[in-house]
Amino acid sequence: MRAAQAYVRLGLGYLQAGRPESAIKPLQRAKELDPNDVEVLNAWAMMYAAQGEQGLAEQTFDQAIARHPADARLHNNYGAYLFSVGKAQQGCAQVKLAAEDPLYTQRAQAFENLGRCALIQGDLAGARENLNRAVKLSPMSPQTWYALAQVDMKLSDPKQAAIDFSFFNRLVKQGYAKHNPETLALGKRIAEQSGNKSLLEELNVWTQPATPGASE
Repeated sequence: MRAAQAYVRLGLGYLQAGRPESAIKPLQRAKELDPNDVEVLNAWAMMYAAQGEQGLAEQTFDQAIARHPADARLHNNYGAYLFSVGKAQQGCAQVKLAAEDPLYTQRAQAFENLGRCALIQGDLAGARENLNRAVKLSPMSPQTWYALAQVDMKLSDPKQAAIDFSFFNRLVKQGYAKHNPETLALGKRIAEQSGNKSLLEELNVWTQPATPGASE
C-alpha cells in the first residue's frame, strides 16, 4: 500500500538521521496498514537494530525472510547486521544469498560484503575476486577500491595494488572520499614497493605541511 510505504520512508529517514525513537510511530502506522509488507518488515528490523535490540532485530529479520525468502535486500541487510554484532559466519551466509540475485540493485554492496567475508575466513584470492566483481558493478565506490588495494598487498602484488589504489586516489580527488593517515600510509607503501614515483610524490605533497608564514 502506498500509505504504508510513505510511513516506511518517514521512519527510515529518522533512522538515517540517528533518531530511532522518532521512527517508532510512523513504523507502527505502516505496520497497521500492511503488516506483512517486505518494506515494513525490513524497516522494523532496522529500527530494532538501531536501538541495540539484538534479539528483536534478529527475530524480525528471520520473520521477514520467512515471508519473503527471495528478497535479496533482506538477506544483505541481515548479513550486514550480523557482521556488526560479531556473527560473521551467519552474516556471510546471508550476504551470499543476496549476491546470487542478478537483479538485486545493491549487488555491488553484497559482493563487497562477500569480499570481507573471504578476508575473515583467510581466503585472500576469494576476497580479491569478490571485490573485483563489486567494482565492476559499482566503479565509483572508493571504499571497494581501497579494500582491493589492501588485499593486493596482502597477496604481495604491489603492481596491482598501485593500479587499484590509483582508482581510489582519483575518487578522493573528485571528492568521493577523503584521505586519512591510514590511507596515505598504505598509498606510500604501495608506491614505494611498486616503484610508482609519481604516486609517491603526489602523496608526499598531500601531507606536506604548509610553509610557516606562507600566504594562503
